[in-house]
Amino acid sequence: MSSRCDHCVMENRPSNPSIGQWYTVNPAAHWDSTNTWPSIPCMSNDGYGARGTINVQRGESMEFTFYVNADHGGFYRYELVNGTAPSNAQFMGSPISPWYSLHANAETNRNYPNRIVGYSKADTNSYIYDMRRPPGAGLGSDRLQGNLVDRITLPQGAALGQSVLRWNWFSLETGQVYTNCVDVVVV
Repeated sequence: MSSRCDHCVMENRPSNPSIGQWYTVNPAAHWDSTNTWPSIPCMSNDGYGARGTINVQRGESMEFTFYVNADHGGFYRYELVNGTAPSNAQFMGSPISPWYSLHANAETNRNYPNRIVGYSKADTNSYIYDMRRPPGAGLGSDRLQGNLVDRITLPQGAALGQSVLRWNWFSLETGQVYTNCVDVVVV
């Protein structure tokens, strides 16, 4: 499965309290707060299947390709919810991947293999505190501009039937959140 992220949508979110550095007022530092979640979970009013559906099997490995032209730091993950109209709370409670950084090695003092930041709020807080420069600052050739490719495996225990898969990116450099949803049928 490949997506050019033609339907990725961004939304500006309210500023949050700082947790140490100026950029920690942005959504990535507060991803566990409903204040930073998108107002509409997929940032689209399209009904389930309006843009088609994709059949996927439990345990199937899927490749996603996103074109990034504005690298705003932070991290993202993939979430899967059974049903046709999932809420933000359902998505946030149903990750199928860890949090990934766009350019972990360029922003932190320690190595994050495969850009994996972790799974928990404590993990993402550690990542933020480890940064050796503000997100995106002085990245030069490390700045992501182009295709970002991930390979995600659908859990063996995924519920059968209609589901929605969401890519959810919380920015650390700006006050923006980006999402992209794909309507799937788990077979």
